[in-house]
Amino acid sequence: MNLDRRTFVGLGFSSFAAYMAKRAAFAALPEGYERPSDFSPTPLEIDVGAKKPFRALHFSDSHLNFMSAAEQVSEGAKRAFKNRVPVFPQSLVNFQASVDYARRNSLLMLHTGDLVDYESEANYAISGRTLGKMADFHFAIGNHEYWNPKGGKTRDEIRSRAQKAFANDVQVASRVVNGVNFVAFDDANNNISADVCRRVKDEFAKGLPVVLMMHVPFYTPATFEWSFVTLGCGERAGTADITGVPAEIVRSKYRANQIDYNVPRPPTLELMAFLKEQRTLKAILCGHMHSAFSDRFSDTATQYIVGGNFKGEAYEIVFK
Repeated sequence: MNLDRRTFVGLGFSSFAAYMAKRAAFAALPEGYERPSDFSPTPLEIDVGAKKPFRALHFSDSHLNFMSAAEQVSEGAKRAFKNRVPVFPQSLVNFQASVDYARRNSLLMLHTGDLVDYESEANYAISGRTLGKMADFHFAIGNHEYWNPKGGKTRDEIRSRAQKAFANDVQVASRVVNGVNFVAFDDANNNISADVCRRVKDEFAKGLPVVLMMHVPFYTPATFEWSFVTLGCGERAGTADITGVPAEIVRSKYRANQIDYNVPRPPTLELMAFLKEQRTLKAILCGHMHSAFSDRFSDTATQYIVGGNFKGEAYEIVFK
């Protein structure tokens, strides 16, 4: 694993065992740029009315999980680093594999959040070394970008730190490719702010076909059933953990400590109702669930949930 001496020393002796568990994942890889030889994204075609067909890599939930010894200033930070490494031991390998695959195949990279497992300088240093100043990387922020195990920061302060790591605006960002408007926006807390709602709606005034990018999937009846029952989120966490679940369902099915967080706010409901009426909305790309699923969101748009990139999952999409 190509970590420089400063990064290695920064991991600290107290975290040596956890580091070595992750280090073992790289042992059989060749010297230089590491990637699994069997990385193979799932092919997908989406008709969006592009001026010319083009390909992109959609990936999400990479969950890079590094933290220097200097950052382990609280028990919460130490515990997060120690406990999360075994959960995502292949995160860096598969993230680098995805970026390398996209570069070799000249693919636009569309990442829908949780690139890092928590906010840390080590995580952003490592992701920055992999991505550099790549122009072909478009990002929607996830809930784990907002997780600060060290404590002591507001949500706005955490977002400001994340913003420094990414070229596009992490609240709302537009990128037009071959006549298609890719609009990435922040729904990382299962709701949408009034400002984000307004800015996303403004993008439709351009009159272009739109592909939305967000971290947490929108509610549809089938997506709710899949999350709450099939994935077992209802039994395990007491929540489907998706955006815009009708309030009556949240209040009747969710655990008490999940209700306030998940009841949809007026801007969330406003944006969802608006989007269902937009004929130029062609697709929605998201992640968060760590498993793949798709369902029709509106008459013109299907919502595609990609599996966890930490497991090596991704979509290679032909936009037509």
